[in-house]
Amino acid sequence: MTENEKIVRSKGFVWLATRNDCYGDWNQSGAVAVLSCGDYWFAELPEDSWGSTDPEFIKNVKAEFSSDAALGDRRQELVIIGIGLNQKEVEDLLDTSLLTDEEMTLGPQKWKELTDPFEVWDIDNGDDDDDDETNVSHAN
Repeated sequence: MTENEKIVRSKGFVWLATRNDCYGDWNQSGAVAVLSCGDYWFAELPEDSWGSTDPEFIKNVKAEFSSDAALGDRRQELVIIGIGLNQKEVEDLLDTSLLTDEEMTLGPQKWKELTDPFEVWDIDNGDDDDDDETNVSHAN
């Protein structure tokens, strides 16, 4: 990006291959950016623990699932607000962080071995035990 291009705000959720169970919650405003553990992907949970039994809610959740059952609802979903941004350049830059087709074929067990530079995430699922630490960073 040039000095005339500026990301003002971005937010959304991300799927890190090294952390297949939970999505990352991305928030950025100005110079402050935070990537934290959001929650479990719906695909990781039994349907009766999705938080609602409303048929419309369940239909909407399932509509976000991939045709590849192994992926479930895992995906990237970001909104980026900026000044003077070239959408194609931003998309191309973000695409460089995606797994290659070859890496995708390796699957979740091998993805855990990829370099993961982020801090460990803790997820609080509402129970009283302290064994909820998940998605340990793998320093390679």
